[in-house]
Amino acid sequence: MYSNIFMICDGSLTIDVMGFLKHMEQETKHSVIWTGGGAASLVVFLKSLGFTYDQIVDNLLKLDSLTSLVFGGCIDLNASRDINEDLNDWFNHIFSNKKLFNKDITLKEIYKMTKIFPNFIVYDENITSLNPVSAPDFKLKDCVMASLTDFGSLEHHIIENTKYTSFSTFDVYPYSQNFTLKDDSKTLYIANFSIPTHKPYSYLETVQNSLQKIYFQRVKKCVEDNLDVALVNGFIHGFDIEEYEKNKSLENGKLHAEMFLNGEDTRSKMIEMIEEVKNQSYTKIKTK
Repeated sequence: MYSNIFMICDGSLTIDVMGFLKHMEQETKHSVIWTGGGAASLVVFLKSLGFTYDQIVDNLLKLDSLTSLVFGGCIDLNASRDINEDLNDWFNHIFSNKKLFNKDITLKEIYKMTKIFPNFIVYDENITSLNPVSAPDFKLKDCVMASLTDFGSLEHHIIENTKYTSFSTFDVYPYSQNFTLKDDSKTLYIANFSIPTHKPYSYLETVQNSLQKIYFQRVKKCVEDNLDVALVNGFIHGFDIEEYEKNKSLENGKLHAEMFLNGEDTRSKMIEMIEEVKNQSYTKIKTK
């Protein structure tokens, strides 16, 4: 049983991570501290409001900008403004359907009401984290937004005159921000990895692909020597996630959970996944 969850995930890979978590439900059902960085902060947010794993997936898919919440995810001129507006609309929708909670609820109030201890990785001159101990009166929504800031998504987020920017620029997997309430706590560490495979159709998309490749290589390098980290590989989706893609991502997350529980190393799984796609494409061409 894990008392702590520590995860960093990006863009559509959040759905793969949800497939992993759902299959790990027996091991995580008593987890109290949920640490999230990047798009994983959305999972921590929804978990704090009492949503089930299936409900978390459904609500993540209602966020149009989810696929852009990755390093280099969208470097169009007005991307940050559009993503910010989309997130605000999404938060309003979530709170309007959760009458027990309001948009101004604080971290200490969430912990008191739900017994879930949210911990958000952020950057403010140094990489740090916001939680019911370090920032009890900060609004839950603000802490999520601060953790989402990244190059190619949100430029920054301001909380009480402090500007928060991207922690992943400095450290893509800051283990030091794991927060514990007791000495015998056991943490489940989750990271994600991808190799962008979609063909770019413009110079801008070529740059975005290159930025994402660099980012994910940094992630893999950071966790490669720590077999206690569950590395969930998956394909990054650059557009709306269809039902078929959602189900494939959830199945992929479940497969990674099974491998992790069996003590198998998933660090080479991405290459295997790409080869499978190539073979499937080749078979389709031959059978035409």
